Amino acid sequence: MYAIGCICLFLGLLWMFLPHASHAAFIESVGGHADAEEILKEHLIHTGEGLVLTLIGLWLLVCNERRQKQKKRKS
Repeated sequence: MYAIGCICLFLGLLWMFLPHASHAAFIESVGGHADAEEILKEHLIHTGEGLVLTLIGLWLLVCNERRQKQKKRKS
């Protein structure tokens, strides 16, 4: 559970702070026109997705820590 929490935390932070300047380049490379509103919308969506994944990772790490403490108390 600890390893999964670490992976989720890392991927969430990576997704949240990924340079989103590439959005404009990607949109233009597929033949579209990148306007500022569309880029901002995608940036906010990716930031939200990264935040959710980060919070899941942190929750898993906290749960794992609590489980480890309970095991130490029992033994």
